[in-house]
Amino acid sequence: MKFKIPQYILLFVGIVFSQQISAQLTTSFITDIGQNNISEGLFISSAGLVKYKIQKTTIESACQFNILSNTNQIVPAFKGLVSHDFLIKKFPITVNAFFLFNNFSELLFEYNYGMLTHFKRNHFTYKLGTNFRTYAISKTAIETYQIHSDESFHENWNLMYAFVYSLNPKSDKYNLSLAISNFDYFIINQESNPMIYVNGVYNLNNQIQFLGEIWLKSSGAFNLSVNYFGFFVRTGILWKIDI
Repeated sequence: MKFKIPQYILLFVGIVFSQQISAQLTTSFITDIGQNNISEGLFISSAGLVKYKIQKTTIESACQFNILSNTNQIVPAFKGLVSHDFLIKKFPITVNAFFLFNNFSELLFEYNYGMLTHFKRNHFTYKLGTNFRTYAISKTAIETYQIHSDESFHENWNLMYAFVYSLNPKSDKYNLSLAISNFDYFIINQESNPMIYVNGVYNLNNQIQFLGEIWLKSSGAFNLSVNYFGFFVRTGILWKIDI
């Protein structure tokens, strides 16, 4: 199985790493508890995230762990990301390039890579981008079911989006946001399958932040028949360390 990362992503990463270094480390830990139509009951997962900010550049990695699940995958997902803050005519924009690996089961996995642009205006945040997805059959599936082909299925130029409204500015002690998006830390849905979530944060001080979220997902939103799929509740803590 072969894949080729587009040259514009490699160019972006090269520009990012050419910057001078002075950094801040941010660590986060989150836990998701929920239920959906394929979880066969309650599921619980946790994730650890590390961000290393180099002036206007951020390098991020994240790993997900299953605590309670109907699969045998202990570490189902991993994500790596590089982002950079730009200022275009006094308008701040953040652009990132990412790679996401998702190991659904012993039989099937997928990986995504792409770019995402963040725009923030007053109380609104907009995120727009694209990703390239590949579904592939695992070696276990090939050996177990005697599959004679390791062909994979590719999706190109998938749309990614998120629209967020925040009650208060980011610098306030607390904030409450309402959003619609077709992606999360470790999942990217099709364009027609958005998720709705409410996010609340409380800044204990300049270094520690607590968060809570409620997510609701349907089986589709831009069609005539919309069915409930699942929900989950997220809680977590974020710690910034100046180094």
